[in-house]
Amino acid sequence: MLHAQDQYLTLGDVTLRYEVAGSGPGVVLLHGWAVSLESWHYLFPALSDGYTVIRYDRRGFGKSGGSADVSLDPIDLRNLLDTLEIDRAVVIGHSQGSASALRFALAFPERLNGLVLFGGGPPQGFGLPFNGADAIPVKLLAETAREQGLDSMRALLDGHPMMNGFVEGSEGFEIATAMFGAYDGRDLLHPEPSANATPPPDVGRLSEIVVPTLVITGAMEMPYFQIVSDAVAYGIANAQRVVVPGGGHVVMLQQPDRFNSEIKDFLAAVYR
Repeated sequence: MLHAQDQYLTLGDVTLRYEVAGSGPGVVLLHGWAVSLESWHYLFPALSDGYTVIRYDRRGFGKSGGSADVSLDPIDLRNLLDTLEIDRAVVIGHSQGSASALRFALAFPERLNGLVLFGGGPPQGFGLPFNGADAIPVKLLAETAREQGLDSMRALLDGHPMMNGFVEGSEGFEIATAMFGAYDGRDLLHPEPSANATPPPDVGRLSEIVVPTLVITGAMEMPYFQIVSDAVAYGIANAQRVVVPGGGHVVMLQQPDRFNSEIKDFLAAVYR
């Protein structure tokens, strides 16, 4: 398994931890909520033989500083690309990182070669409420973290449909468990207002995205997120829609071989 060296980039009063491997066209990996760059345990080395692949802890998560703010994520990414002297890249975003990737695509389209979205929530203006059995109790999670502690908050997600697709005891399960166990809850315990540095993605702006786009989910992904993925793929011109058998919300750790194969096929088409 590839072991890249941690590097750090200071942006104002925030320091971001990142890793770079390989050479060739740029690919950036954006992790989701409550986790870190270890989300890409399988994909990061799989891409390093043909691409310059970058993974990093988004601000407010992992070993990066600051408070979580998806409106600042696109600016952080642009600054990281500038530091690495990468003009354009394919950006791959998972879950909350998918929202950051969408913001980046709309804020800095000139820096984008392609886009991969999976496990993301709805853009602004999406009409269907998230109130079914698979809904994520965000308010309850925050209240529980503040009043009862992070272990009690984590227990609320045991058995939630977000966890579909994991095999207890598997390597992917252990990686996810370790990341979630290391989550320090900064965004729940000490929330900060958004800087509103970039606007939230809106369904009416999806048609502005003209780069090759892949919208991918695991077959066991939460029903609402499947619906959102279908709608986002519909709204982006010529987007591909792929469903990976056997995986859920965290498909890249649950079905890594199948997931990596789809990503490699997409990147080969973008950079052919």
